[in-house]
Amino acid sequence: MNIIDIVNSIIDEAILKKASDIHISDKEGVCHISYRIAGLLEKQDDNEYNVLQIIARIKILAKMNVAEKRLPQDGRISYKNYDLRVSSMPSILGEFIVIRILNSLLEDTNLISLGYSHEDEIIIKKALLKKNGLILICGPTGSGKTTTLLSLTKMIESHRKIISIEDPVENKLDSISQIEVNEDIGLSFNKILRSVLRLDPDVIILSEIRDEITASIAIRASLTGHLVISTLHTNDTISAFNRLIDMGIKKYLLLDSIILISAQKLLTKIDNKKIKNRLLVKEILPFDDEIKSIFKNNTHKIDIIKNLKKLNFKEMEEDLIEKYNSL
Repeated sequence: MNIIDIVNSIIDEAILKKASDIHISDKEGVCHISYRIAGLLEKQDDNEYNVLQIIARIKILAKMNVAEKRLPQDGRISYKNYDLRVSSMPSILGEFIVIRILNSLLEDTNLISLGYSHEDEIIIKKALLKKNGLILICGPTGSGKTTTLLSLTKMIESHRKIISIEDPVENKLDSISQIEVNEDIGLSFNKILRSVLRLDPDVIILSEIRDEITASIAIRASLTGHLVISTLHTNDTISAFNRLIDMGIKKYLLLDSIILISAQKLLTKIDNKKIKNRLLVKEILPFDDEIKSIFKNNTHKIDIIKNLKKLNFKEMEEDLIEKYNSL
């Protein structure tokens, strides 16, 4: 096979195996390829591919500088129905590349299919009907937050103006206005967000609240007639609330703005046929008056949980046990 066919076959195989990432490493001239499948990295059989040609071909497709091997680079490739996000990095043994596979035509992203219950869906739909406030989807890296955010986006009524700020745009949607962050030209999250407020949006979607400034602007937007939906890197719902306080947001502003916090994790499960799948476990916290009162009058996580339990709040571990028992 020529180099074009080899690179295509590597990508096709990854897609066939439902991999989320392709890892290609040059280790002193030897090509090493691994696929991340259901959260686990699986090394592929050794091959005699020319790793330098493979990396060069991928860089060309991703519109990266082929000659630059000393600095990290980022690029993108449109391949069939998929968007591929490409990152390269030099190492002491040689260059390596990671390709994130993003399906631009995801078919089934409804909440039930993702792992949320019908009761959760009702609660989330109610939150999405609000004209203003903040909805947060939380979890660690690789927990499926972006997919859940996509699901919520598709659930919003079509007559509302939706503007999404993403870094990068992972799933293209015709129904909303998507803006991609570009730090190289000064188009930062914060600059876009400030400008978006002047564009008469009903709903603002942020791919991530990543710093104090973004958090502050997002809260302000949610308090001034906009529904704001975003993600946050925390392990559970209560930690998300405390994380925003650590970012300098006053508690009374959070209690006025937050409508709902959902947290999730993706676990790897292997059935009797050794097929790897992902299992989503989650907890969901709608901020009604009773829950707001608990957060207002308690600071420590253990006290908050103790009071939430009285309202039948289920932690992520309890959701895992329920799902495990139903397998």
